[in-house]
Amino acid sequence: KTYIFCGQLLTTDFLSKDKISLNRNLHFKTNIIEIPVILEFCWKQEKTTSRLVSRWNHFSSNIFIGIGAIYFNPKAKNTGNEWYALQPLGTEGQGIGGNVQKYQRVALSFPMGINFKYKITRRWAIHLELTYHLTTTDYLDDVHGNYFDVNSIRDNYGDIAAELSDKRISTESDFGNINRGNPDNNDKFLSFIFSVYYTPKKKRRRRGMPKHRSSW
Repeated sequence: KTYIFCGQLLTTDFLSKDKISLNRNLHFKTNIIEIPVILEFCWKQEKTTSRLVSRWNHFSSNIFIGIGAIYFNPKAKNTGNEWYALQPLGTEGQGIGGNVQKYQRVALSFPMGINFKYKITRRWAIHLELTYHLTTTDYLDDVHGNYFDVNSIRDNYGDIAAELSDKRISTESDFGNINRGNPDNNDKFLSFIFSVYYTPKKKRRRRGMPKHRSSW
């Protein structure tokens, strides 16, 4: 099967208990659009009977894995409290001199997870789904590797880019902020979906009435 997953990721170093992350002082948000193709494996199937006698019969569950494309566009606020898309700003010096070019905002994704469905009554059911999304990008949060020279970023991309590229509270070596991020691991995230289903009652045909009518 296939579907469209839409969501938003956001976080801030301000919530961290680690002094190095606190000093880094970065934050971001991004809307996520993912379109995967999913292969499901049913390990517990709902049993349909004339009467819902056993509660275990109401329950069904699948595990799944897939591949798809994911779109993201990380943003951050400047001191003026305005949100800016970070990819065009080259916050790690992308596109300057011999540095790598700016990253693409579309990547491959590999969702995998498990879902549960429980039939409360004949018409009402609840659905839970937990998905782990692996990606082929390390830029969902615009953070990948080393800090780049702020003055070079300012000269090439302007003051906003320079401000958002390095927001460290202190540049003292005691804080250990040598790298802006960890370039050894691509980004991944978890999503949780809770749904409620309702199956409408089918209209019953009156007895003795023909299935089709013709008029002249």
